[in-house]
Amino acid sequence: AGPAAMVARAVVEAPTAIAAVRALLTATTGSESCTDAPRGCLLVHAALCGGEETGEIQAELTRRRAETERLLKARLDGALATGELPPGTDTGALARF
Repeated sequence: AGPAAMVARAVVEAPTAIAAVRALLTATTGSESCTDAPRGCLLVHAALCGGEETGEIQAELTRRRAETERLLKARLDGALATGELPPGTDTGALARF
C-alpha cells in the first residue's frame, strides 16, 4: 500500500482524533522525507507533468482527497460529540486543512 492508504488507515485506526491527525501528519511527512524512494506521490507527479491526457488522474486525485477529508471529518465529528474537541470546533475546516 502507498502513502495514501497509510494516511486513510491512520485516520480510521488511531485511538483518538488527536492521534489520528498526528498519524496523518506523520504518514504524510514520512513519505515526503524518505531517502530510499522517490519523494512525493506518483499520481500527483503524473498529474502535474501532463496536460489534458491526465484528466483521469486528476479526477482520481480529487476523489482520494475528498475521501480522506470525509474520513477525517467523520473522525473529528465523533471527537466533538464525545468532548475530545471543544464545543464549536469547525470540524469541516479542520478536515479540509
